[in-house]
Amino acid sequence: MLRAFESSALRLLPQLEAARASGDRAGVRHVAHTLKSSSASIGALALSQHCAKVEGLIRENSSEDLQAPLSALVAELDAVRAAIRTMLEPR
Repeated sequence: MLRAFESSALRLLPQLEAARASGDRAGVRHVAHTLKSSSASIGALALSQHCAKVEGLIRENSSEDLQAPLSALVAELDAVRAAIRTMLEPR
């Protein structure tokens, strides 16, 4: 399950960065939605909450700047991926 998450994250992170750079809110929302459920399923609840916040802001068409919530999401995703790599390292 952790390997599947890592594989998915590797695929989704470039999509998120591209959508963020181009201002594609629908693309950002799609990635946040996808990561929200998959991160919750592996117990990465803080990441899931960051994803839910970003997804909610976009769904509500909020005028709030997405840069800080997206930066928090990406930072937490990096932390989760680092933890996964540690868990999957051969001992």
